[in-house]
Amino acid sequence: MALISDSSATEAAVAVDGLPRARPSAVGVDGARIAGFMREALEAGLELHAVMLHRHGHVAVDAAWWPYRTDTPRVMHSVAKSVTACAIGLALEEGRFALNDKVVSFFPQHLPPVVDEKLAAMTVEDLLTMRTGHAAETSGALWRGSSESWIAKFFGIPITHPPGGAYVYTSAASYMLAAILSRTTGLTLHDYLKPRLFEPLGITGEQWDIGSDGINPGGNGLTFKPVDLLKIGALHAQNGVWNGRRLLPADWVARATRAYGDGGYGYHWVVRPDGSYSALGLFVQMATVFPQAEATLVVLGAIDGSEKIAPFIDRWIPRRPARRVRGRRRGARRSPVTPAAAQAAELRARQHPPPGERRHLPDGRQPARSAGRAAGLREGPLRVHPRRRGRRARHHGGVPGLDRRRHRHARPRPAPWLRPSRRVRSGRRRAGQRDHHAPDLDLPRHRLSRHRLVPLRGRAPDAHPHRERQFRRLGLAGTDGDRRPES
Repeated sequence: MALISDSSATEAAVAVDGLPRARPSAVGVDGARIAGFMREALEAGLELHAVMLHRHGHVAVDAAWWPYRTDTPRVMHSVAKSVTACAIGLALEEGRFALNDKVVSFFPQHLPPVVDEKLAAMTVEDLLTMRTGHAAETSGALWRGSSESWIAKFFGIPITHPPGGAYVYTSAASYMLAAILSRTTGLTLHDYLKPRLFEPLGITGEQWDIGSDGINPGGNGLTFKPVDLLKIGALHAQNGVWNGRRLLPADWVARATRAYGDGGYGYHWVVRPDGSYSALGLFVQMATVFPQAEATLVVLGAIDGSEKIAPFIDRWIPRRPARRVRGRRRGARRSPVTPAAAQAAELRARQHPPPGERRHLPDGRQPARSAGRAAGLREGPLRVHPRRRGRRARHHGGVPGLDRRRHRHARPRPAPWLRPSRRVRSGRRRAGQRDHHAPDLDLPRHRLSRHRLVPLRGRAPDAHPHRERQFRRLGLAGTDGDRRPES
């Protein structure tokens, strides 16, 4: 499949869904890590349909593979359970019912002739945490073709464990939560959420299936866009606040995203030990919230089990924001420095000294400033040519011995073995006269005539054995660069 969209490029742009877009780097997201996550998942043979990332009020990643799109509605499976939990939190805030209310108290007409004491002890919170005492899972598709009341079917499921104990995943608990909401409000789950959640979030065009009792299933059957799922997760990442308006109670968000029991399950949210929590659906429909990073990741695909995509998320998606190096808060406590850390810092300071500070060799000597000194060339005193004062000496770039930091118009004084003879040094050469004392030095003639001082581009005489005769003419008896010309 080919990647057909990536809407992370236009900064501060607002799409039709109402979410502003920003580059990943603008919101502190490493785009290379997101790309690495998608690349490795695809190379492992996992079929991705869409990937979205939201942080700090902006969508940093919006990617989809043909023919899928993030703004096209699709049928959602068990991620609908987390949306149902939002409705329960709002109903509790309105005082419609309480968490410790008994489930059997809402539907006396659907109870069996003999009510088991375990069934009588089941509460609304047991439904939220899926600790109903059932022995096995009840799939949402199991009752879909039945015309019988699904509420009566729920009360007919055997209860083998005391409610509030063992965790057993079941969509039947989600259906009963939707049924309790409809009984106490007189509205379907969809109609109840539309003015309270969907419209404030800008979710439009959504649909929700209806069961035989005229009740939305609660655990599945919701159809909306992947970007709408991102909004649900981002609302929880922002602690229930959306565009400055509180849509969910803060205490509800905290309680719903905390694990209860040994199952790692909150109020219809899958909670991980690192503090992140997810809305999960069949074939990897996932909205994962990272509270410490204030980020929400949405992944949709055709993958058999979320455990196959989880290792790639753990490897590439950081759970915490990057530590701030600059701008540390005044008065903040510094972490204790261990002896090993101090030794490592001292070693780094020696290897990479600050600008303007010179290093010392092990024997106390200072290293050479230029390649010319490393090759054995000596730097003489610097002087400014009187005829070139105020001009830039462009042709001196790279000449050994030139220190631009001391004066940009400085002229290097060459080593003694490069000094020309007395005849070359005295007076200007007449026009057309050939200089027989410094022939063929591979330098421009104007440099010979104007400056009189001709360095050989940092090459010592022994690097030019074929020019021994010319050096003898110049009065250089040997090839030792530290010797003066013999008189």
